[in-house]
Amino acid sequence: MPKTLSEMVKTPIKIKAKKNTEINNIPYKPTFYLSSQELPAIKDWQVGKEYELLIKVKQIALRENLDEKGGKKFNADFEIQSIALSK
Repeated sequence: MPKTLSEMVKTPIKIKAKKNTEINNIPYKPTFYLSSQELPAIKDWQVGKEYELLIKVKQIALRENLDEKGGKKFNADFEIQSIALSK
């Protein structure tokens, strides 16, 4: 069984993902950081091009806040457990 992210991404997998329409309607997109040590394929990728990844995460925190209208909103932190190329 692979122990590192690098070992996990050597064999691409195909997935069928349900398109998340909610994220398309927000003014900003969440971001995350990966190095080529964690995902070697990124060294050959191009800025601005889209890539599909399958990421397994573990939720490590949840915070409840108020939005600008006084309503509840939640923020969560995640730790990446594994990552794989989907194509």
